[in-house]
Parts: sequence; structure tokens; C-alpha cells
Amino acid sequence: MNVQRTGITHMINATWTPEQAAAVYECLSALTETLLAHYGIAIHAFYKYERCTGHGLMGNSDSMNNQPELPF
Repeated sequence: MNVQRTGITHMINATWTPEQAAAVYECLSALTETLLAHYGIAIHAFYKYERCTGHGLMGNSDSMNNQPELPF
């Protein structure tokens, strides 16, 4: 296993073939596109609120609860 980044760790199986890695990448890309199509405006508003108000996720565990207008 190989950790690719800090924060939320993503464990990557080092024995995947290039085809398996490409399949995972394509799946994640499709999921990203679907999420942005449905929630893009709300996600943008969420990040803008988090960054502009200083209510980042790490600093305030209730920050998502203070935004009832967001659908998630």
C-alpha cells in the first residue's frame, strides 16, 4: 500500500495494473462530473462560505450545520 497525500489518506494498492488504475480514475472522474452537475453551485457556495468566513472544516465542526440552505 502506498499513501499518496496527507490529510484524509488514500490507500493505493501498489499491485494494480495500469488498466485497473485507469478504471478507478475514470470512475472517479465520472463521479466528479455527476456531483458537479447536480451540486456544483452548492459546492461552490459551501467552499466560498468556508474560505471567506473562516469557518473551515478543521476549525469548526458545526460549520456544515450552520448552513441549512445547502442540500447536503
